[in-house]
Order: sequence, then structure tokens, then C-alpha cells
Amino acid sequence: TVVVSENGRKGDPGTNGTDGSGFNQVRKSMLDNPLCHLFKTNKLASASAPLGTDADVTWTRSTTATYVDRYGVVQTAAIDTPREEKEGFLIEGASTNLALYSEDITNAIYLFIGGEGSAIADQYTAPDGLLTGDEITLNDGNVLIRSGIGLVTGLTYTFSCWFLADTAAMTDVNVDFGDGTKGAVTGDVTSGIYTYLTYTAVCGANTHLDIEMKSASGGTVSMWGVHVRELDFADSYIKTTASPVTRTADIVSVSALNNVPQITGELSVSMTVNVKGAATTSAMFIFQPTSGADIFGFRTYVSIASGTNVNVIGNTNPNVSGFSLSTEINHVITYDQSSMEIYKDGTEVATTTYVTPTKFIDTSSVLWIGKDHSTQAMFGHIKDLRIYDSKLNADEVEYLS
Repeated sequence: TVVVSENGRKGDPGTNGTDGSGFNQVRKSMLDNPLCHLFKTNKLASASAPLGTDADVTWTRSTTATYVDRYGVVQTAAIDTPREEKEGFLIEGASTNLALYSEDITNAIYLFIGGEGSAIADQYTAPDGLLTGDEITLNDGNVLIRSGIGLVTGLTYTFSCWFLADTAAMTDVNVDFGDGTKGAVTGDVTSGIYTYLTYTAVCGANTHLDIEMKSASGGTVSMWGVHVRELDFADSYIKTTASPVTRTADIVSVSALNNVPQITGELSVSMTVNVKGAATTSAMFIFQPTSGADIFGFRTYVSIASGTNVNVIGNTNPNVSGFSLSTEINHVITYDQSSMEIYKDGTEVATTTYVTPTKFIDTSSVLWIGKDHSTQAMFGHIKDLRIYDSKLNADEVEYLS
């Protein structure tokens, strides 16, 4: 136990405790023990625990998938490999890009309505570092590009694309999912730099995509990576050509053996995880071993079917209002065979008392991270995940947060 002052040195109590007295009961050496980390982030090579041991984290995904590396470049990860971005390890459910020829605006599927513009292929270095950015000329100050991609009336879609202003002074980028009502994308176009823009709306009466770019005086612009998915948020980019392409879900698992306390005697356990959810209609975080009534699990997500917030600990559902699923959150869960508590950013938000203690997992179990055994899956990032074989106290929870 050490006293942690406000500036991080040992000594007199600081002022970063909730009562101004500092963290006086922090077992810092235990909290910082690298053996408790399932993910490691401060490294040049993406690797989990030492290869060939029971502690290996297994990443399963039957397709390739993109991510943005630490230098802002769109990279492609191979099948069954992790994706690490600045926010943490990217874990996503399955998704399909419905927009065809996502990197070729010169393809005939993109119609320049009214002859207001034209395109030349491969004139700019695109966000993936390759010369695949198409040049678009705005003849009279704006251009409307239409693509008939077969959207379904009444469903919610999200558009995303990278835009670059070259000689044109871009004023607006608007998107329409078929009903004639154009909405402004989120974000502003920057001169000389590709900017990632998104737009979410319900598809109208017609089933096509309109992209309108405006400029006060005409000129040239570029767009790359057209992506339309049936989600109400933007997930990672999926490249397409002549047909839609699906990225399968990330499934992350680790053996319980040597990673999670076993059912031997009286059990106390704590888990802490830093997560960043992508949207309020996706699962944000799921921590669930093999199924069964006496198996410990922790999940927090918004049910896609009902739109209600769901928090599951053990065999109970203590739904808690105020869980923000679209911002970065530190969760700590503590458990000691008599009660379980959920903390969000250092503040307790849920507690459950057990009449019959919930058992934990056995040596043959597998711990699933980001996806449970049914249909719920997270779209977001996990920066760090730690498991301790003791129940953390309030000072330690706040310190970790």
C-alpha cells in the first residue's frame, strides 16, 4: 500500500481522491502488474501473451478488415489478426458495404447528374497511401453524383467517405438517401488533406444514393472510399468493386486457464476495462465465458431490437440509466461471492447482492470478449483489459479510472 499524491509521487496525500485526501489504500504494485493485462498497447509490434501458452489471446475473423494506423493511414489486416488503432484494439460485428466501386468514381455506376462534373481516375494519393484518389471537376460550382445501389425504404443507413479539396473552395457536402432531402455530412472538408465525413439518415421513397459537393467558384476535388452500411453509425471501411462486400465479425477469446481465477474455495475477482463504443445501438462491451446458468458474465449494451440499455452481471440485469455508450469509459467490476458492483469512471453505478453466489468459470472455459453466444456484438475499441484475483477497494477503482 502506498500513498499516491496528485502528481504521482509517493509521499503526502494529494488532492485527487474524491474527498481530497488522496488515494491512501492503493496496492499500486498489484494494479500495475503486467501479468494482469490481457492486452498490451505500448508496443511496436501487435502481440498478446507469449506465443504457445494458454494465455494467448485468439483473434478470429474470416475476412480481411481495415483499420487506421498510428500515422493515420488506412491499413488492411489479414484474416484472424488484430487491428490496433489509437483508441485501442478495434472489435466489430459483421457489416456490409452496399456502395459499389468504392474507390472508382469514374465507374459507370456513378452518374454525374445534369453534366455538372466529370472525373479522372487515380490522381491523388489516397488515405491508404496508394495513388487511387479520383479527381472530380466541379464545372459550375457544384456537382451531384448519383449511384443506384438498391437501398430499402424505411431502413437507416450511414454514409461515409474521404473528401479532399484541391483547387475548389468546398462549402458543403450533402448526402441524400433517395427522398430528395439532402443532409449535410458531419465534418468540414480541408484543403489538401483527406477528411473523413459521415452522414446517417432513413432511406426515403427512392432507393439510390446522391452525393452533392458545392464550391463557390468551381475547381477540383477528390473523394475516396464510398461506404454505405445498414447501421446508424460508421464502422471500419470496406472496399468494394462490382458487388457488395461483407466483413465478418471479430471474435476475441482467451483460455480461462491461467487468465481467470478458478472455482476453488471462496472467490474474489475484479476486472477493469477501457472501452470506446461506436454507437448507442451496438453492444459496447461483452465479457462472457461459456454459457450456463451458473457461469459468471458481464455485459453492457443497448438492445438493437428494443433500443433499451441492458447491463448484465452474473445472472441478474441491473439496468442503469446514465451509461454513455458513445464515449470512452473505464469500467471496473468487483465481485466477492456476496455482491457485485459496476463502476463507471470511478463512480459506482450498479450493485447486486447474491443470495446464492454465482460460480465463476472452470479450467475448460473460454472467455469471449466483445461478442456473446447469441447475436450481440460490440462495435468499438478495447484499450486495456485486466483481471485481478481480489476485490478492489474504492480508492483502487478511482485510481484505475
